[in-house]
Amino acid sequence: MKKKIISGLLSTAVLASAFAAPANAAVISMGSDAVTNEEVAADMESVLLEIKGKIEIPAEFTEFTYDYQSNTAYGQYWSFVWRDKDFKNSLSIKCDKDGNIFSYNLRNNKEKNSVPKFLKEELKATAEAFIEKVLPAVSGHLQFQEASFNGVYSGSYTYQFDRMENGILMPDNSVRVSVDYETGEVVGLSASWEYHISIPDSEVKISKEEAQEKIGEKVEMKLTYRNKTEKVGDKTITKAYLVYQPDKSYMAVDAKTGEIYETKNEYLSMEMTKNESIAEDSANNKLMSAAGLSEQEVAKIEELKNLISKKEAIKVVENDNRLLFDEHLNAVSANLYQKYDENKEAKDYLWRITFNDVRGDVDYQAKDSFRAYASATVNAETGELISYRSNVRSSYDYDKEDWNALEVKYTKAEAQEMLESFLKEKVGDKFKKSVLSDEPGFGYILKYIENEPVYGGYDFRYNRVNEGVEYTYNQIYGSVDGVTGKIYSFGYYWDDEVIFESPKATMSPEEAYKHYADKEGFELVYEINQKHYISDAEDVKIQDKYRLEKEMRLVYRTNINPSAISPFSGKQLSYDGEEYKKVTEKNFTDISGHWAERAIRLITDLNVRFEEEEFLPKKAVSEKEFVEALNQLGYYSRSEEKEEDTEFTKLDALKKLIDQLNLTKVAKLQNIYKTEGIDLTNMNPEDVGYVALARGLGIVSGEFVPNKELTRAEFAVILMNLLHADV
Repeated sequence: MKKKIISGLLSTAVLASAFAAPANAAVISMGSDAVTNEEVAADMESVLLEIKGKIEIPAEFTEFTYDYQSNTAYGQYWSFVWRDKDFKNSLSIKCDKDGNIFSYNLRNNKEKNSVPKFLKEELKATAEAFIEKVLPAVSGHLQFQEASFNGVYSGSYTYQFDRMENGILMPDNSVRVSVDYETGEVVGLSASWEYHISIPDSEVKISKEEAQEKIGEKVEMKLTYRNKTEKVGDKTITKAYLVYQPDKSYMAVDAKTGEIYETKNEYLSMEMTKNESIAEDSANNKLMSAAGLSEQEVAKIEELKNLISKKEAIKVVENDNRLLFDEHLNAVSANLYQKYDENKEAKDYLWRITFNDVRGDVDYQAKDSFRAYASATVNAETGELISYRSNVRSSYDYDKEDWNALEVKYTKAEAQEMLESFLKEKVGDKFKKSVLSDEPGFGYILKYIENEPVYGGYDFRYNRVNEGVEYTYNQIYGSVDGVTGKIYSFGYYWDDEVIFESPKATMSPEEAYKHYADKEGFELVYEINQKHYISDAEDVKIQDKYRLEKEMRLVYRTNINPSAISPFSGKQLSYDGEEYKKVTEKNFTDISGHWAERAIRLITDLNVRFEEEEFLPKKAVSEKEFVEALNQLGYYSRSEEKEEDTEFTKLDALKKLIDQLNLTKVAKLQNIYKTEGIDLTNMNPEDVGYVALARGLGIVSGEFVPNKELTRAEFAVILMNLLHADV
């Protein structure tokens, strides 16, 4: 039986048991014993009583529905929903057969403003009390991790608690509680918890330093490029910056045995079937973002001497006998496109050509059901072949219900040699700057012999290289048919304008690993290893074929995020190439007793932040800071291009707020607004309406000087008033 790693968790979860589970494992068996309706009803009554002993169901929720699942990855579970008669509000709960809740969701659409009344710190105790009430067996095994703001439209804070056993975190088990920040009511809970798994003791025989060294022997820090874009004038420039990152996203060392693990999800004894899908390469689709031209425009373009004709473009493909081109490809269509590139004034013209096989209706069960297809892209100025793809004839004979006796005549090495000869001719300059990717390529499956695939083709990828470092954003690709020796796929994507950072002063991979391993996230934890098994016994019912075995282990593991390290400084880098700075809660010492203290703390809880460690309430707010805060709160604005020393006034701020409320036209109406308390000195009469509307909506109050700078304290109050504004 072939061992195969698959990408997703089996939807029916997994396997009846031919394997013994280790002592510290939990087993979920998917085979279900036959039960009567009376037994299910008795179980439901018992579970409902357990739930209602923990949670009070609102009296108005008079409508009740339920669902019972007996064969899932979670074992057996119940889902209960209570609703009001109008079906506007509801409470849904999911739990296991013992009444252990793992999902709670209260939908309460009573009229409210979704404006924070409580600080995050004030509702943490509410979340903890709720856990203690509904998950009593869990509450004593938790460590608080963080409180997060879920966005203005959610109207809640979420508190995360991870499992703690023997003084060691077990982050695979956690509880998250959401609390409405206006009402203080718990509106959601999700719990991931293993109630019946054995926890190993906390004794370790491997030190953290030894674990780092062991992983360092297995992990290779790879120097590679990442992309970022910058706007320079009217052009968008792509810059390739360098990072070191580990070649494996997960590695762990058993803290007791020193064994090295490369996964915490094992899929074992999975059969490969004839029906396994083969992913189509979509590289050709990435080549162009094009706008089609009309026939009249094409006719004019073809008159230009520097463009080849449609007929000539087709001949570029048909006359190249190295391409896999079926004899039945007898229908041809071609369109001329202009490849979009915002940085180029002169756009490249490309012929996009399709070849079809039109031999009448297709009978997919007939002996010769194959219908050929091919597509190509040709540069209309140079006649250069940009890309090509054709499908490959199937070797399955539906009449015989067997595979045809097609044989693979060419080895992978021979296929690679043929392709590289082709690439040197077609894209020689690019091929010289490329290296064969070490990522495996399998090609297409020709047939199966005893459920084992026989590959009929070979895929190759060549990554662009700059000064010895791979740049995976640019590639040349090609595929060769091992039966005919013909090329059935070819193409590239390449940016000649990219600006590369030089690798000349970079540190060694060994130095990079030391920096990487010292970052926050290399930790000692309990983690769950999931083993997914399938029985190969043919006489076993499908519901009894699967088993999920959960094994608890104590490990040191790499959970370092982000994983990119600067090859020059050893600092962690974010995806924009800038130094990573962890967002932490700030305890300001300069706002205690300040008249705007509560507003400041509330907007901070809503993730409105400044770079400084203190709030600096008297400091003026810049336009960029103001816009970023609006965006954070769901008001999408943008910063105008201003000189750095240009003042951003209170009036500028109010104009942006009124615009966000779609009241700009109203604000510009003349001679209808009260102006008491507004300093009209040096103020344009057309701007009076903005200030008057803001005062009328309660966004600002008291005496208001429009042309003064807006301080951070005033800014905090204005933002909170904006959320309260009834518009």
